[in-house]
Amino acid sequence: HYKRALIAPHLGIHKMKAFSGLASMALDRDSLIKRGALLFLTLQNVTFVLLSRYVRARPGDMFISSTAVTMSEVVKLVVCMGLVLFAEEKGSVRGFLANIRANLLTDWRDNLLIGVPGIIYAIQNNLLYVAVTHLNASLFQVTYQLKVFTTAIFFRILLHRILTLKHWLALSALFTGVVVAQMDGSKSPPKSTATFEQKPWVGLTAVILACQFKPESLYCSICSKSSGIIIYM
Repeated sequence: HYKRALIAPHLGIHKMKAFSGLASMALDRDSLIKRGALLFLTLQNVTFVLLSRYVRARPGDMFISSTAVTMSEVVKLVVCMGLVLFAEEKGSVRGFLANIRANLLTDWRDNLLIGVPGIIYAIQNNLLYVAVTHLNASLFQVTYQLKVFTTAIFFRILLHRILTLKHWLALSALFTGVVVAQMDGSKSPPKSTATFEQKPWVGLTAVILACQFKPESLYCSICSKSSGIIIYM
């Protein structure tokens, strides 16, 4: 009994250390995933702007922007169906069909609510193609950051979240940077290889309208929390 009394505290200490080690490993993994997702989104945004500008400014025949938007949505549809089939239903075709029936046919009212930001997103993508056609890549990238400003405003209005003084100062600095970038771009417009006449005011109007449509993610989040519907469905 005396030996057990001496050993028991040591075992408890080892168990606590092992548990704390596993917890720290889990936190490190979550932090790594978040940083990786942030890096991936940053690369995606930069690549999207550069490639969009390249394909819209290159000489030759020009594609219709609505066609590109439609094809991107088709690719997203295929990817989402693959996620449902393999990630959620583990490759079961019967479960996949039952899932599609339950989410698309049974909950058709919730699908109509989710369809609203989908339509807004399609309009926004068309506006972005118009904007990147008439603005250079750097000016478009800076101006499009107004989406952070509009999202914060809708975040305050719709979700009634409190924005601190630091948030307002950061938003003010962002807005000032966008204005300065527009003034600098108007003084020294860059040379372009596009075969058509660029109209910066058209691009600026399109990107501002696209930023107004950006908070559709807030609406989608509200609908998802209220109805419990899976987003990628």
